[in-house]
Amino acid sequence: MLNGKIYTFNREKPRAEAVAVLDEKIVYVGEDKEVSKLVGPNTQVINLNGKTVIPGLTDCHVHMASFGRSLSTLNLRGLTSITQLKRLVKEKAESLPPNAWIFGRGWDQEKFVEKRLPTRWDLDEAAPENPVVLFRVCSHICVANSKALELAGIDKATEPPLGGEIDKDVSTGEPTGIIRENALELITKVFPKASEEETLNTCVEACREAVKAGLTCVHWIIESPMELRALQRLRKEGKLPLRAYILVPAELMKHLKGLGLMQGFG
Repeated sequence: MLNGKIYTFNREKPRAEAVAVLDEKIVYVGEDKEVSKLVGPNTQVINLNGKTVIPGLTDCHVHMASFGRSLSTLNLRGLTSITQLKRLVKEKAESLPPNAWIFGRGWDQEKFVEKRLPTRWDLDEAAPENPVVLFRVCSHICVANSKALELAGIDKATEPPLGGEIDKDVSTGEPTGIIRENALELITKVFPKASEEETLNTCVEACREAVKAGLTCVHWIIESPMELRALQRLRKEGKLPLRAYILVPAELMKHLKGLGLMQGFG
């Protein structure tokens, strides 16, 4: 790579013009004229035309499958009111048949002019015939409408699991639709199940977005045996565009034996 703005993050030589790579390893960082001496008949030369190059970034905690799924859901980032949120949900519901799930991610009540959390009743107004689940920007909290709560069997008598919370109206005891932390499993377990092919495509989309953001390595938290199978397929087929260090939750360890886990994931 020649004619670029190379940020080395080396205090003694923070900037350079060119980089030489051999067998997937950087062998030289410096001036154009020095790197040009290394060019052979089979060398691929990229003229950066002044573009910036930085060292690859690593995300040390990422749920890639969840991230990939979120790319095809309602994007709620940047909304400034519950009214806006309801409008997006209503528009989505109008494009779907009754009972089709609606998912979204990215809302933040701190940015809402109403200065409160959204509720099941807000979502009921927007989509009474569809189960709706919208995750907060942190992904540790969601709001679900009455249809989704009913499918999950969550009512005023439901007790949250250890480490979770189900917000309830102080006067009626009815769930408000806000579900937190470990209690999320009560509703995620009734979500439509993706096929292995859908999971693979989800992972492909997540990888594509990660690479666009400058990531060259991720610490990939596995959420299901199916996801791990899909990841192995990507690597075997040469479709994994970044390095992956796999983190497997303890409860999934029992499934690994039958997966024929390959080497190369950290």
